[in-house]
Amino acid sequence: MPRAPRQDADGLVLHLMNRGGGRRTTFEVARDYRFFLSRVAHSVRRHEIEVLSYSILMTHFHMIVRSRGHLSEAMRRIENEYVRHFNRSRRRDGSLLRGRFISKPITSERYLFNAYHYVDENAVQAGLVALPQDWEWSSAYRFACGRPGPWLSTELKDRFGVVYGPSDLPASPTARQARAELIEARLQGGHE
Repeated sequence: MPRAPRQDADGLVLHLMNRGGGRRTTFEVARDYRFFLSRVAHSVRRHEIEVLSYSILMTHFHMIVRSRGHLSEAMRRIENEYVRHFNRSRRRDGSLLRGRFISKPITSERYLFNAYHYVDENAVQAGLVALPQDWEWSSAYRFACGRPGPWLSTELKDRFGVVYGPSDLPASPTARQARAELIEARLQGGHE
């Protein structure tokens, strides 16, 4: 069955995600995270994408981006260069990621709000940290430090705020789980 064409247009906001094949670890050391982010920053400087939010965990990554009409080329370059880096540094070959990255257009304010907080809360949901800004490889961390850098847009932070303290998290783990289920269903093909 042929794949549906990927939606891409200048100005379209999308939630992107990919994970390691077999849920294998794809980011093992700080050098891996930094290299991946350097490739993302390079695509921003090339005016292919604008990064609004991100979180990179050991087995996968999430990003909310605004496309400049070159999403597939940007992500192909980012992922290919990252996989080459990973494989060369470990003297291995073969695939690392499970396949094509997932991209879901964000077409409502409700979904944008939930996706933004879902990306920030990803490391909390995974049990890696207590608060989103404690995960070094996320936009929440960069915003909390006051150092977003020139390639990370502050648009969503300015619009929705950032998660800084326990009182800013959804009221309970159940509420966070409900947000996670909403976003994950959408990533797997459901509707907003």
